[in-house]
Amino acid sequence: MDLYNPTLDDLAAYSVVDGQDIESLRQPLYDWQIYPTAGQGQLQFFQNQVGQGVTSALGATATTAKTVADTNMTLSGQLSAGINFLMESIEVGFEPGSVSTANTFTNYKPVSLIAVPTVALTGGPNDTDTIRQSGWLSFSVLSKNYLTLGPLGNFPMMTHLTMDAAVATNSATTLGITALASHFAGRPFYMQPLVTIPSNMNFNFNLNWPGALATPSGFNARIGITIDGIQFRNTQ
Repeated sequence: MDLYNPTLDDLAAYSVVDGQDIESLRQPLYDWQIYPTAGQGQLQFFQNQVGQGVTSALGATATTAKTVADTNMTLSGQLSAGINFLMESIEVGFEPGSVSTANTFTNYKPVSLIAVPTVALTGGPNDTDTIRQSGWLSFSVLSKNYLTLGPLGNFPMMTHLTMDAAVATNSATTLGITALASHFAGRPFYMQPLVTIPSNMNFNFNLNWPGALATPSGFNARIGITIDGIQFRNTQ
């Protein structure tokens, strides 16, 4: 290489990106946020990258920005240059909570030791069932819609908590044990045919309701979308 007269061949030879080859790997995209107890008509996903928005992750400081525990988006509403995503399936996750403080999520504890077992303490499963039966998901790239489907129970997750349920007590005034949890069940929603999300092109995943849908428990929840598929990118 002539340091004083570099050529396009030199540029290609020393590039950190191999423009002649592509690598692929399974790398889902995901985005989680707080579902406020009062609900709202629409929640938009994949629009706040790491460092933006408000975290909903357990262990994070409340009201701080999102981390990788919430999303793996590095740009807002689009993929970075050189990355294309072949989408295979869509999942909606819902995790009930136990506090109502704004912009705060604390998880619902499915197993508890309580003085007086009551139906009111089973708010988590009630919240999950309410969301399962409601709303619809819409997905678009640029201005073209590729999917509109409800209710949200059509989008169960591949992995979830599974447990048996039980309530035990011998009177209304002594200790009892509850073990109650629920989740969307079934297979994830598979895209047929598959859809590619190109790099540097805006895409939108929205969850919609006819009106604000409150959680029966009165607590905030955590809700998220995972899109599974194959990421294609230039080799390095």
